[in-house]
Amino acid sequence: MKKLGFLLVVFVMVGGMALAQKPQKAKKMDPKVRVERMTERMAKELSLNDAQKKQLQEANGVLMAQMDSCHLRPMVGKKGKCPMVRKKGCCQMVACDSIAPGKHQRMKVVKRSKEERAKVVETMKSAHQAYEAQLKRILTKEQFEVYTKKKEARQESRKERREAFKKEGNKRG
Repeated sequence: MKKLGFLLVVFVMVGGMALAQKPQKAKKMDPKVRVERMTERMAKELSLNDAQKKQLQEANGVLMAQMDSCHLRPMVGKKGKCPMVRKKGCCQMVACDSIAPGKHQRMKVVKRSKEERAKVVETMKSAHQAYEAQLKRILTKEQFEVYTKKKEARQESRKERREAFKKEGNKRG
């Protein structure tokens, strides 16, 4: 009986510690690593040969560069040191006007207007359409069908997660 009580106390303590942990924020992955992972995943899913894999890596690199440029926001400087100074240097933001690493203005994100957001969305759509056209040239008909089905499944999964998040009431720990 004492062992059972002791085990119960241990489980409650371990469970409490697990719940007390803060959720970890996702780190922004290096674009080259994202391209490599995306290419490897697609090569595995679609059974690509080496020539196709090389072409796909180039297409993925172009897409990621376009997506990253769409996500850059206008920024306004504040006086002081960059809050993102790390051991390796400053935040390395494209919008930072660096004099020297860590010795530049802090940057504040400026919200986009509706017109600017619509323009970004349109740019992203056209980038994806160009990417799809490249994929049609790179992949065989069967591979492209598999790609399309997997893409639709990912979109459906993303939609379900988004709806579940909305139903949850945007509650976070």
